[in-house]
Amino acid sequence: MLSPIDIHDKQFNVKMRGYDQDEVNDFLDQIIQDFSDLIKRNESLSADLKAAQAQVDEFQGMKEALNKSLILAQDAADNVKQNAQSDADAIIARAQKNADQLANDAKAHHDQVVGRAADDARRYQIEADDAKRNVQEFRQHMKMLLEAELEAIGGAEWNQTVGAPIDQPVPASAENKLDNEGPAPVESSSNGSDNGVTEIVFPDEPIK
Repeated sequence: MLSPIDIHDKQFNVKMRGYDQDEVNDFLDQIIQDFSDLIKRNESLSADLKAAQAQVDEFQGMKEALNKSLILAQDAADNVKQNAQSDADAIIARAQKNADQLANDAKAHHDQVVGRAADDARRYQIEADDAKRNVQEFRQHMKMLLEAELEAIGGAEWNQTVGAPIDQPVPASAENKLDNEGPAPVESSSNGSDNGVTEIVFPDEPIK
């Protein structure tokens, strides 16, 4: 490739009836100037191209770094999401287990309370039945004693002692009074302990 110096130093042979040397030299000077401008422009464009290529390379590096950062960020987000899902599943599982345990404990406690209540009810019923039977037996015993006393009072020995007629009949109202009256009121109360013993309290007023 020719340079401006090569064009400037170029020598031509002189012949008769040749070109005007001054015109040729002026034209060569113009060519040298244009060629120099083209070379400078080419150098400037080459420098700009190198700078642009450097920027492109820099941008390409930034792009690759950004892509790597995006991939790392995506991986980190996926890990966080998976860890959060695992934590959420573990929390839900623990909560469900605790809820089931609470439900089982509540049911067991309910069954225990209901069982104790049923046992207490049966025990109280047995105690009430025993108390009624004791009262009936006591009433029957007292009735027999009173009937015996009434027989004794109406006997001949008692009439001779008090001077009453021997053949005076015993009033029917006195004989049947116990049968006509209802059962005497009976109170039952617990003795303050849990041994299941029921105390029978009979009225203080004597039977008339």
